[in-house]
Amino acid sequence: MYSGPRHSGSVWATETYLKSSGIAQPKSCWQLAYTGSVGSQSLTGIPHVHRLRDMLPNAQVWPFETGFRPLTEDDLDGTQTLICEIYPSAVPVEPESGEVIDRAQVRTIAHHYWELDQRGRLGSYFGPPDSLDTGILPQIEGEEGWILVK
Repeated sequence: MYSGPRHSGSVWATETYLKSSGIAQPKSCWQLAYTGSVGSQSLTGIPHVHRLRDMLPNAQVWPFETGFRPLTEDDLDGTQTLICEIYPSAVPVEPESGEVIDRAQVRTIAHHYWELDQRGRLGSYFGPPDSLDTGILPQIEGEEGWILVK
């Protein structure tokens, strides 16, 4: 069962779990420069997510407002928008001729989650991996968040 490091300095459970499991290779949200850095995107994106959440009264931010658990239609009754972090390169992508890779990633990941939803499997993706120590859930739900991948 994974009970790896909680946040210490710039190491977060989400980042560590996804890297150690081979699911994804996310960079630290605190990395502001150099290859693969996402820190500046995080810093500029958080206020936009906050504003978006305020503009959409029937929205929830996963896992902070929903809990880190599989979600059903009943869990989301009254929710029109679910806001969550994704990792587009977690799904293999084949850009169309002349298509920018970022656009292809967004198209592919959107289609991936749409297909899962159509098959009734998307709700399970909102729950923690079986190997995750449940003692870390309060940190994830209250402070750190998670990336929607499985």
